Parts: sequence; C-alpha cells; structure tokens
Amino acid sequence: MAITKLPDGCLSADAVEDDELYTVLHGWGRLPHNEKHFVDTTECIGGIMRNVPGTTCRYWLKGTRPDGKPTVGRVYVKVLPNTATEREYVLATGIQPMSAENLAAQITSVDLSTIYKALGPQRTLELAQELKKLVETGPAKSTKA
Repeated sequence: MAITKLPDGCLSADAVEDDELYTVLHGWGRLPHNEKHFVDTTECIGGIMRNVPGTTCRYWLKGTRPDGKPTVGRVYVKVLPNTATEREYVLATGIQPMSAENLAAQITSVDLSTIYKALGPQRTLELAQELKKLVETGPAKSTKA
C-alpha cells in the first residue's frame, strides 16, 4: 500500500487520540461561510466542524463505522488540531496563496457587498477593524533583511 503525504497540518488516523478534540474541515474554502450541513450527526458550518472527538475523526479517516465495517458512503475530511487557525486551513486544503499585488487587484475589482457575503458579518468586521488600525498606525516595520 502506497503511503501518501498528508497536506501540511493534517493528522493521520494513527496520530489522532481518542480522548482529544479536533477541528475537521469538510468543504472549507468551497462553501459559503454560513452553509450548514451534517456529517453523520456532527454539524458543519462553512466547512468547519469544531470539537470533534478523536474516535469520530478516526472512523472518518479510515472510512469505517464504529463496528469496524466499511461505511455505505465515504466522507473525505481534513483533521487538524483543535487550535488550528484559518492560515492552517489554507495549508491543509491546498489553497494556493497569491501575491499581495494580485490580492489587492482582486479585492479592488470586487463589489464590497460580495466580499461581505463571502466573509460574513463577523469576519468582515474583524478585517475592517484590523485595516483601520493599519491606517491609523501604519504597517509594522518588517524584520526581514
């Protein structure tokens, strides 16, 4: 059996501890921020399931049921530590970052209401507040040589 490399930050079934809780991605980056669905009995909002027990994660990763038999349908998920950030979600899902210049061009070409709909109220507010701080204080000095 060939061993495939897991995306950055993703955990394998062997690395998942039964008594720990995990963040699980199922469609993150492809679904609207407020889209809700269920994987088995676990609610997934915007492609993110939080505080998922390790035993559940292991079944999903192995494609089995608690009784050890194969599932009827297969769920493909990315299991991350419960402390994972959106930056780690990007790495885990393989979304390719773009240059700051390309990102700026994309943002300025999109209607602001479209950005609001994609991010949702909370994330839009957080982004606006962080940008406001930068406007007031200026960007932090880079420590790169």
